[in-house]
Amino acid sequence: MDHGYSDILKKELLYHGINVIGNNVIEVNNVKKDFNKYLYVELEQDISHNIDIFKMLWREVVDILFSKEQFSQLSSNSEVELFIFSLKDMARFLEMFESLDKSSLKLCLQKALSCDIIEYNYKQIRSIPDYKISIDWIFRVTERLLYIQNMLKYLKKFNNKLASGVSGPWANLDLPMLERVFSWRDIDEETRGKDRDIRRQQRYRKAFESYNNDGSVGEGHYWRELKNEPFSWYDRKDEDPYYQRYVLDGR
Repeated sequence: MDHGYSDILKKELLYHGINVIGNNVIEVNNVKKDFNKYLYVELEQDISHNIDIFKMLWREVVDILFSKEQFSQLSSNSEVELFIFSLKDMARFLEMFESLDKSSLKLCLQKALSCDIIEYNYKQIRSIPDYKISIDWIFRVTERLLYIQNMLKYLKKFNNKLASGVSGPWANLDLPMLERVFSWRDIDEETRGKDRDIRRQQRYRKAFESYNNDGSVGEGHYWRELKNEPFSWYDRKDEDPYYQRYVLDGR
């Protein structure tokens, strides 16, 4: 099952342009690279760079929305509709991030959606849809890199597990059979002796080993429930094992 899981990871990575050649070598867009260097250095740098661009785009969106420049050129109805759609879509986009619920960025977009369209100039109406597309694109690219990074980490963890986590008869398969396993005959007497000692423990025999006819009836692991035994107890005061049951009713 683990081997199949590893194959699935490699196929998914290959779909994203990464061919896993060995534990320490991968091929990214037909260029061979060190596995660890690509995972912990190059990918980290690309992700960090994309996050910086992502933040910069949002800062520019806020600056444009609160810009007070005046333009004589008028926007068409289709441009206005695209502007409104872009604002609404960016507001919905922020809903994915719970940490931004009370952020100034979300408040800014809510305020922008509450304004009349005549308060926005031509530059704002034309540029916001472009920023919306750019934000979607950089977010998608960053998510893809994070997905690739997680797959490589899982694959590395899986390979390390194979290298150090296998034990027992399936370990060290490069050694002869007699060096990996031992014969049952070597421990047969010792093991059977332990089983016998375990079965003869006092806690299992319950001190009934000599009960009924000088021990001719072996009790083994049976816990004797005396109330179910086919014997009469004539003198309940002395012989009944459950005499306390009759204390309250005066018997």
